[in-house]
Amino acid sequence: MSVRPTVKSVRKACLDALAAVGIPRKYDRGVLQLSDGFFAWIGLNTGTHSDFIRINPFVGVHATEVMKVFCAVAGMKWRPGEWATYAVHLGELCPDVQQFIFATEADVPGEAARLAQTIAEFGMPYAKTLCSYDTLLPLLKARVPGLGGAPQMYAVTLALNGELAAAQAFLEAEIGRCRAASDLQLLSELESILAWLPV
Repeated sequence: MSVRPTVKSVRKACLDALAAVGIPRKYDRGVLQLSDGFFAWIGLNTGTHSDFIRINPFVGVHATEVMKVFCAVAGMKWRPGEWATYAVHLGELCPDVQQFIFATEADVPGEAARLAQTIAEFGMPYAKTLCSYDTLLPLLKARVPGLGGAPQMYAVTLALNGELAAAQAFLEAEIGRCRAASDLQLLSELESILAWLPV
């Protein structure tokens, strides 16, 4: 009977394989600086099953200035590349690629290499397309209703893109919605961003 590999061994193999294709490991993710203000960001979502491990990679970017403000208002320490500003499931970029399944230790090297090559082929070109505020704004705006940091990141990105009036109007509307919903944590963060806006 084959023995399922450990999550630790699978994740390490995947991160090592990413490093081998030029995407260094940082914060248990793949993080590669693409320009002064943007890092490619690779997250390895892990599903643990009784007889296999499944890795569902996410690919996106960390926008440095956006995340500095986001972390500050959320009371988190900012570290370059740690959190994604925007990311999508790798399967959205290459739907015909089979899932990454690790059922035995023997599977690990080949699947990890296939994962890294797939990210290099499909994920990295996509991440490079995200390296501008103009590109990120409509993507973040579409995620605002789902929360998860999107309202804060959208507002900050608007401001950093020079769209201060739009950022202020958006923040004021969202703050009103948060007050009505008694969402105190988000309210506090949005108010902090509003106070941060350049005048």
